[in-house]
Amino acid sequence: MFKDMPYTITFWYADENWSQLTDPALTSGTNEWSIYLPTANKDQWQTQMAFHTSMTTNSVTNYDFSILLTSDKDLNGATVKLTQEDDDGIFYFADRIDLKAGEEYVFWKSDMAGIDIPNIKLVLDFGGCQEGTTIDISNIVLKEHDCDDGTKAPENTEDTKKAVMDWDYSSSSNLWFPIYESKLAPAFWYAPGWSQIGDPAFSQDGDVYTVILPEATSDQWMAQMHFDTQISALQSDKYNFYCVLESDLDHPGVTVKLTDANSDENFFFADRIPLTAGEEYIYKKEGVQLSVGDASALNLFFDFGGNAAGNTITISKIYLEKCQDISYDSSSNLWKSIDESNPTPAFWYAPGWSQIADPTWTHNGSEWTVTLPEATTDQWMAQMHIDTQLSALQSDKYNFRCVLLADQDQPGVTVKLTDANSDENFFFAERIPLTADEEYVFERSGVQLGVGDASGLNLFFDFGGNPANSTITIKEIYFGKYE
Repeated sequence: MFKDMPYTITFWYADENWSQLTDPALTSGTNEWSIYLPTANKDQWQTQMAFHTSMTTNSVTNYDFSILLTSDKDLNGATVKLTQEDDDGIFYFADRIDLKAGEEYVFWKSDMAGIDIPNIKLVLDFGGCQEGTTIDISNIVLKEHDCDDGTKAPENTEDTKKAVMDWDYSSSSNLWFPIYESKLAPAFWYAPGWSQIGDPAFSQDGDVYTVILPEATSDQWMAQMHFDTQISALQSDKYNFYCVLESDLDHPGVTVKLTDANSDENFFFADRIPLTAGEEYIYKKEGVQLSVGDASALNLFFDFGGNAAGNTITISKIYLEKCQDISYDSSSNLWKSIDESNPTPAFWYAPGWSQIADPTWTHNGSEWTVTLPEATTDQWMAQMHIDTQLSALQSDKYNFRCVLLADQDQPGVTVKLTDANSDENFFFAERIPLTADEEYVFERSGVQLGVGDASGLNLFFDFGGNPANSTITIKEIYFGKYE
């Protein structure tokens, strides 16, 4: 639909103090555009680019959308929003994404429930850009889902990954857990045909909310349920939100929106999710931020507009937490002091279980590199460990992160963080396969020692099973308390 549609482009570009600047330089080709941003800024909506069209969509058709974005410098929190021209409150999505320097980002939405919109507007926002950033935009596609143009969903996008329920809703870090305990009752606005009727039946059993909708509705926002909380949030902080949704009947789109109680325009996300009868949908939003400013209180909305009569929907395992900064340079990174002390690792390198000379290795800043000249066949035949004086309490939780990169496929690299005095008292011991030349981010949150306290910690990497002449890089190790 976008391919042959006339459009105009407008900008709203401001410095970090919200003083409007001259529009950025724009070059364009066939379904491709490039903009140059000479001035840095720091907040969302300070670098807006809008495509204005006369495209229409309707509520009886489902749609797909995709776009390719590449920035030559890191840009965290770019926004992609597909909305109605004259009403920013009516939209398909408003997602924030992180662009890594030089890496093409495939943004993809598939089988979106349709909305009656007479004039589609696509808004891209690059607020938070660095000085002198160039952004390339291409291959904008908006099409009816049933129209097969040969396009295949990319295998590595957030939309196509199978999400898993891997959080503990009862954790002390869950800001929503007190809401469960207080049995906060939701408010409703239930209006088939836009005429409000009595509230649907609602119940809570532990972490499970159940809603029964006796009458059908046809449009988004006709069946709203919201929890009004006293949870506050800062725009500068990032948050994770998870929940599980299930419907006993097919549903074209349940809306999930976490927003400032005082402004519907200041929200973390507002996604519409189709549900298949009897199938759990695991909803995850990670690293999200408020779009406009701080919020003294948050409201969580679920909208069931478009439901069939007699529809029962459950929402469970709601989890909201503030993200910790687990980047290498974070002030909470206890491992950085280990890198700065430049320790010598120990090895046990034994092809065929007969120990030979240590492999060659280097350490430069946050990066460790190991070259293994001979092949090994089994786990634990190629051990490397860094012994530290870092201590840890069993009662405390910790975060760990590192990046692994190999120049050849590896059937399994083992990562184990353990008590220096007991191999049985460890945080984790996991074997990770690596694909040649592809970085693997190994990240574990809220891990604890298995047996007791540790006065010192050793970090093991085992490359057993490696092919000959393998070079493996380990970098940006993070270890710090989970808060």
